[in-house]
Amino acid sequence: MKKIKEKINIFSISKFFLFLAIIINILFVLSLIFGFLNLLFHDSTYRLGQGSDFYAFYQAGYNILHGLNPYENVSGYYIVPYSYNYRYLPFFAYTFGILFNIFPPLISYWIWVVFLLFLIWYTCWITYKICKALNKPKWVSYVAIGMWLCFSPIYLELYMGQTTLFVGLLTFFSFYAELKKKETKGIILWALGSLIKYIPYLITPAILSSGRTRKVIYNLIISTVAILSFGFMLFLYFLDYNLETTGKFYAHNGSFDLKNLIYLIGNVFASNDSWFLKNNKYINIILIITFFGLSFFATIYTKDYLYSSCLLVCSYYLAFSGIWEHHFTFILPFLVLLWIRDEKIADKKKWFLIFVLLAIPTPFYVIDSYNLWSFPFLLLYKSSKCIPVLILFILILIKAYKYPRQDNIVDSIKKLGNMIYIGLKNPNIENYTNIFIQGD
Repeated sequence: MKKIKEKINIFSISKFFLFLAIIINILFVLSLIFGFLNLLFHDSTYRLGQGSDFYAFYQAGYNILHGLNPYENVSGYYIVPYSYNYRYLPFFAYTFGILFNIFPPLISYWIWVVFLLFLIWYTCWITYKICKALNKPKWVSYVAIGMWLCFSPIYLELYMGQTTLFVGLLTFFSFYAELKKKETKGIILWALGSLIKYIPYLITPAILSSGRTRKVIYNLIISTVAILSFGFMLFLYFLDYNLETTGKFYAHNGSFDLKNLIYLIGNVFASNDSWFLKNNKYINIILIITFFGLSFFATIYTKDYLYSSCLLVCSYYLAFSGIWEHHFTFILPFLVLLWIRDEKIADKKKWFLIFVLLAIPTPFYVIDSYNLWSFPFLLLYKSSKCIPVLILFILILIKAYKYPRQDNIVDSIKKLGNMIYIGLKNPNIENYTNIFIQGD
């Protein structure tokens, strides 16, 4: 009787959460028109304005149509109301950027927003189908669908007209294609996301560990062809521009990476930031080696495809610089997958709590309203995103080691090498690891 009551209670709570998520999603849409949620976020308060990132894509496409460099703004050829400089891969400028120019900038922005909204709602349908295929209870699907609808960084993604969510959804669809045994479709979706932003490439070790060696090779071929097709010099321009600018965001109030937090805490014990500037390069190296090193080792050791993927994604947020609030939309698909897949209620509660911490807006509104831009309020503000990701990293790292490939690391390395070799020489879909099965 007690278990029946618990199930009824969970079912009722999940339905309420879904209802609340739908309301929040409607508020997102309305606020894009009327702006009443803008004061909750740094980027919608202090950056150039609505659609400023989208206009960078639009301007890049416009430049290409007029024979100009997509990474430069030339006097007399600046057509958008405002924008940041284009700092993304050439592929997006030569494809979507040109396509956006079919309509005037403002109309194209709203077409992009509507497209992303429909893609989110379509993803909710896909999520329902995944839960049904895996024989999950309805309350699991209700919560999973709700997670897509009320994640606050999505609002900023739509407000800025960004592409991180789009790339995250393409990665999610790639995993769904694997579930449906449509590996070719999965390759195309993952490759498309990788050509828009490099973030999907970070899960390459996890994909290799699943036995999908040819998926990685095909993506590398597609990317190489794209780089050569759109100009190798432009690709070098992209690398140079991003390496030059990314490191400058360590003290920016709109950035939520771990290095930003280290900078803030370090300044409490130092009279100025000269210590940080002097050791900036070494801090980068330590963070990258620590988090990606642990992720690579766990990927070698564990046979759990999802856990290794999540560790690599978390490492992006913890090791790299210039992590804006909208960037957290890429971690959302992995939180949804964790929620759907892991069976234990205790695990589900952990993943959902991390989701909630990342889903709610930062305390920006209170801090900005009362001008509390000083320690310790700034510490709370900066911690609100990167600390939940750090906790998620630690929790998944512990979970990953509960599902070893073999009894020891040497045998695990041999097993992994054998999987990669077989995946290259004689691929068999039935032998591939399934990201939707725990410990697989």
